[in-house]
Parts: sequence; structure tokens; C-alpha cells
Amino acid sequence: MKKLFIAFICASLLSACGAAPATIGTDVMQDFPESVAVATVPEEPEIADKTLSTELGSGAEPSESDTEPAAGASEPPLEIYTPENEIPEGLRLEVEASDTYATYRIINGTDNGVTFGDINDYSVEVFDPESDGSWVGLEAADRPVSLILITLPAGEVSKCTVGWSDVYGELPEGRYRLVKSVNAGGEEPVYLYAEFQISGGDDSFNGRLINSFDGVDLEVSGVSPTGLKYSLKNNGGSVIDSGTEYDFTVQSYGENGWENVPGEWAVDSAAVLTEPGKSFDAEIDWSGFYGELPEGKYRIVKCFSVETSPEWYENFCAAAEFEIGSLGGFTGETDTRTIAAYIGDDVTGVKITHVLMGQLTERSIEGDDVEALRLWANGLEYELREFEEGNTPGDGEGQEVYLFELTGGSCPGFDYIICGPDDCYLLIENNWYVVKNPSDPPVEAP
Repeated sequence: MKKLFIAFICASLLSACGAAPATIGTDVMQDFPESVAVATVPEEPEIADKTLSTELGSGAEPSESDTEPAAGASEPPLEIYTPENEIPEGLRLEVEASDTYATYRIINGTDNGVTFGDINDYSVEVFDPESDGSWVGLEAADRPVSLILITLPAGEVSKCTVGWSDVYGELPEGRYRLVKSVNAGGEEPVYLYAEFQISGGDDSFNGRLINSFDGVDLEVSGVSPTGLKYSLKNNGGSVIDSGTEYDFTVQSYGENGWENVPGEWAVDSAAVLTEPGKSFDAEIDWSGFYGELPEGKYRIVKCFSVETSPEWYENFCAAAEFEIGSLGGFTGETDTRTIAAYIGDDVTGVKITHVLMGQLTERSIEGDDVEALRLWANGLEYELREFEEGNTPGDGEGQEVYLFELTGGSCPGFDYIICGPDDCYLLIENNWYVVKNPSDPPVEAP
């Protein structure tokens, strides 16, 4: 996955930025989707007098071409600022941003070259809804800006990535625009504007809305305090770059909402492409950097990128919630049952199968007997334990086994295996747990 968070890395298509230029014709530029605000500034602008159009992308509809946004891509800004001055047709600015960085590109679809300052020669403004639609420049820390001008020939594109956490800090929720001045041959510079939105609240991650790209979903299974399995399913119409299996983040939910679980590890930045109709599946062990997660509500966040127009990628994030319970059980967004040795109040009966020395007997209980069994089961303390295949507590001889099949409730049941007075285990939906406070079940032998 392209690591856009690397601060101040210019990926310009100009040879001045270290890469061969990509030629894009004027016709392509004119058909490029109207997803950004492009503007000039009057000689003596009065910010309070600037007006905002009430319709998205006013003007001609984008034609069907290779530059049409991919299915599921985020919508353009709600409103586009249109200044009094006209700019050369085909000259545009586009931005893809988070709360700490942005990638912007200048598209010169004109017949003439343009010049502009280096990658740090830009500014960010925030929309102030309480001041009659004014844009207010953000207070910025000092940053190095070169005096060298970059020339962008006709029909070419310049693309750069900047990290602004040291300049503006972490941008809070709100509506913003990036401003870049360009000399297009006139007496005064042309100011290009591109709006972006920083989302906040529980439905966002790094300023982006969670699960906002149609057709891409994240599912989890096999959750334990030290890891899980996840599947990033691409049911959309575009190829996605999902990144490697350990390119993810786990967040915990508390009084301040969702916060990253502390932990650091190296992530391979290689691209991993997932075709439409396919999924990217991984099994991860986070014990080396998160340790064993305590009881709580969590979510795993997996970000991915989509090429929404030629050589232009947007980043999106998918998330799936899960819980780690006090008894070692857990829940997942795709399976909300508690996976634990738990007998809820809505359980009306229990079928008990008892196995000892090869002898199998069965009986059923209800009423007070169920209540006694409920208190015993819900009081057990246990932790997840991994065993090699063929070497589980159930593979030996001489064990005493109780199989509890529940009637009612959300849990199907569990097995209790006694290998010795202080050597007991639970088998819950193919997961093994060692019991830390073992005792015999309060039931009469069938």
C-alpha cells in the first residue's frame, strides 16, 4: 500500500522531482471529474463577499472516460467555491487528505507551461460556518520553503505528499481546503483550491469515515486476547491495494471513544492487490506488540487504496468490532454470540452427556438444577490455550467429560474435561481453555 503518511515525500511526475513526466492530453484534462474546487483570487479579495455555489460540480457533467471515478469512491465536496477570476481551462488542483498528511496534484491540461513553488509552498484554510461562509487560514508553524520554482509543462501532472502534523498539528473534524498558487503566464498568480473533509467521532479513523467505500467489508473470526483472523472482502467493482497482513491497527473503546492500542512494529509497504470478487485473508498474532489484550471492546481497522482516476489513489478504511470478555470469551461483529461457558437467564433446560471410562450416559435438567449449573459455569475462570493437533486434552485416555447442550439462550453449549483434580479444560466451539479454578459440576451422575 502506498504509504502516504511519509512526510514531505514528493512523488512529482516532473523530472525535477525525480521521476519521468506522464503525458496527459488537454482533452483528458477537460473531462476530468469535477471533484475539486479550482479558483483564482481577486486583486483585493474580500473574503466575506465570496459566495458558495449550492449545487455540487455546477457546469457540464463529466463525460464518460477513463477518468471516471471508481464505483464506491467518496463524493466530491458538498460545495465548490467559485471566485470572480477565470483561470486557464484544464488547470486543476486535487487533494486526498487525512488529519496528519495530504497528497495533492496539480494537473496542467492547458496548452502552456505553468510554474509554482516547492511542495511546502501551500496553505490550509478551514471553513467557518459562523462567519457568513468565510475561509480562515490555519495558524502554521515555520517550515522550510525553497525559493526554486518548478515548471510544469503543458499536459503534465505534478504529484506530492506532505505531512503537516508538525505544521498544523492534527486537524480536528471540519471542512478544509488546500491552497496552492500557480503562475499561469498572467500578471498575477492563479490560486487553486481543493476542498477536503476531516471526519470525527466514532465512525472515523485518522479523519476518514469508516466503512465508507461501497463493496469492501472487513470480517473477523477466531478472536483471542492475542490475535484473530480477518478477511477483507472486495465485492466492489475496483481493484484495491490492501497492504500486507500486518498493515492494520487495533483500537479500544473507552471514555474518549476509539483510541489506538499502544504498540509498534515494522510493516512491509509492499502493495497487495485484491481483485473484485476476491478477498484478502490473514491470521495475525499481536502478542509481540500488543501483548495479551484485557477485557474490553475493540475494533480492527484495515485501510486500503483505490485508483479512482488515472494515477490517482484514494485511501479508505474498513473496520470490524469485537469484544474480549472477562471470562476469556469474545464476540465479533459478524458473530455477536458470546463464545464462552456461559448459561444465560434465558436458558430453560440443559441436556447433559457424561462420558467416563468409555461409558456414555445422558440426562436432562431444568428449573433449580439449571440455576445451580448456571452459577457454577458463570463462576469459572479460564484462559485460551493452544494445542497441537492430536495432542489436546481430549485426545488422551481416562478423562471424565461433561457435554452441556443448552436449550434457549444464544450459546449452543460447551464441554468440560476433567484430566485430574487440578487439570481441567473447557472446549467451547473448537477453542480450548485451561480452567484456573477447577471444580466438579453440581450435577448428579446421570
